[in-house]
Amino acid sequence: MFEKEVREKLECMRIDSERYYTDLLNKFGEQATVFNEIVKHFNTSKKVGDHSEFNNFWQSKYPNISTDTELFNFSYELYNNLKRFYEGGVFELFKRKQAEWGAPEITILESDVPQHSNDKDALNDIQTIYRGLDPLEHEGKDYYQSWTTCKDKATEFAKTTYSHKPSGIVVKSSIKRKDILYYDKNDTEKEVIVKKGVIKCAIKI
Repeated sequence: MFEKEVREKLECMRIDSERYYTDLLNKFGEQATVFNEIVKHFNTSKKVGDHSEFNNFWQSKYPNISTDTELFNFSYELYNNLKRFYEGGVFELFKRKQAEWGAPEITILESDVPQHSNDKDALNDIQTIYRGLDPLEHEGKDYYQSWTTCKDKATEFAKTTYSHKPSGIVVKSSIKRKDILYYDKNDTEKEVIVKKGVIKCAIKI
């Protein structure tokens, strides 16, 4: 289990600390404690600088663990998540996290999204949206919050992010505008951020 100060930091980042630690423990066993140390070490924005700082931390703390490992890659992505959070809060973290690099799910709230650039009123009362995803997500029906109004973008995401086997799929759903948290009409990906849990059904296309 993460230490108390680490749990509190992760919760501020809208990360389910218990679920995250369980996933890390299942993947890395006792080495999951590495992630606890990363959050403790980089617990203020002053300590998150350029990427060489993380490499220095790793070499001094874990000299016997190669940087050419999945453990290092997942650890480095946690560092990147901390950096994004300190630079722009939960919204910046949500927008820039890289799921394929082991980033935990971010459950973003309405209070986390900027209102000055929110164009959700430009969407339809009932909006069709698409998502490229892992088949396991579709089977579990526990859909993440990031969708798009553009089918082609969802297809591109499915092909690039889930290029491994099994390959990604594209699904579509319909959502009421009141259940959308954020949309930026100038976003090239046409991303729509929806409230967590509102998508109960999606159709594979």
